[in-house]
Amino acid sequence: QESAARLSSNVSVEWLKSELQARHDAHVRALGQQKRDFEETFEHEFRTRLQERGAELQAKMERHKAGVQEDIQANRSIVEQSHRAKLHHMQETAEAHAARHKSEAKDAEFELLKLHERCVILRGERDQAAGLLREARELLRGEQH
Repeated sequence: QESAARLSSNVSVEWLKSELQARHDAHVRALGQQKRDFEETFEHEFRTRLQERGAELQAKMERHKAGVQEDIQANRSIVEQSHRAKLHHMQETAEAHAARHKSEAKDAEFELLKLHERCVILRGERDQAAGLLREARELLRGEQH
């Protein structure tokens, strides 16, 4: 009986070992499958979030680019306005100089005309004085003879 009990006990132990090994192997397979499922889920979520983040960054970059383009356009407008203002100022300055020079030229022309008239008068006075001087010399010569 003891031998039968031992045999039965050995069979029970072997069966328990075999059952434990089978459960262990099933558990290892289940853990392996669970790990693969977890990795696939993680990889899928990671790629999804990475794509979402990429899209967010792309949208942010596009908004920033649009803002920069607006700033460039605004600066271009400011530069163009400044350029037009400078050109307008230069044109006004040139017109003012031209008007001043025109006025100075008219004044010089008027002064020249007055000097010419004065010159005509002075020539007449000179001619008259020269004529009187000749007459006076002739009178003096006539009195000396």
